[in-house]
Amino acid sequence: LDRGPRIRETLQTVKSMVDNGSALLTLGNHEYNAILYTTKNKQKKWLREHSNKNIQQFEATKKSFEKCPEELENYINWFKTIPLFLEFDNFRVIHACWEPKLIDYVKKKLPKNILTDEFILKSSIEGTKEFEVFEILLKGKEIQFPEGLSYTDKDGNVRRRLRFQWWRKLHKETYRSIAVNYEKQVSSELVNPKFLEGHIPYSEKEKPVFFGHYWRKGIPKILSKNACCLDYSVAKGHKLVAYRFDGEKYLSDKKLVSVDAIDDFLL
Repeated sequence: LDRGPRIRETLQTVKSMVDNGSALLTLGNHEYNAILYTTKNKQKKWLREHSNKNIQQFEATKKSFEKCPEELENYINWFKTIPLFLEFDNFRVIHACWEPKLIDYVKKKLPKNILTDEFILKSSIEGTKEFEVFEILLKGKEIQFPEGLSYTDKDGNVRRRLRFQWWRKLHKETYRSIAVNYEKQVSSELVNPKFLEGHIPYSEKEKPVFFGHYWRKGIPKILSKNACCLDYSVAKGHKLVAYRFDGEKYLSDKKLVSVDAIDDFLL
């Protein structure tokens, strides 16, 4: 959603796969953003501000459905039925970050793992637990830069917070070394240890977890023995990546498979 040249076709393909029982799906931050962007509260205000930045982000999706806006509305209603995570006997799937305390909160508030209107409304209010659920599970953990530090991301946005490698132990790190993706613009200054207090890495004793979100590049590889990102920027012309899982406790680079994006490639 919001990226790539064939958004409508991608949604048609994915929903067809899910409806036919040949795929399972988890909610992503762009689908969640679309829900908020197109939903108003009781005061008739959009749950996601229609700022220049947000309008621009949603423009590609809107354009894909300019001849059939009712179809987009149907997809957005469908997004509300997509689970926030998947958990099986020997592996887990989530869009950006597996945070046990927030997973437990979702299980308590959403026993069917499906969004409710109340949960969506609360999630649009900063400071609520529901807001935290989406900020972390669908976007990843972040650390605040000290005064004077920032970097410009791939979309030209100035970032004063950094998404960090939540799955591993962190000790005597620089901002660049803990960044999810290597960015030359990210400072090599040491991180004050107090900023990482309370961070609990994803234990190697936990079952493997698969996620996306982070727009990685290069040769696909696992991030740790039991953590694997499968997002390798296919919508930007890079790779569509999968992991062939056979129930193993520890993951292997050899099980990753990929295809390169081409101009007429249809997801």
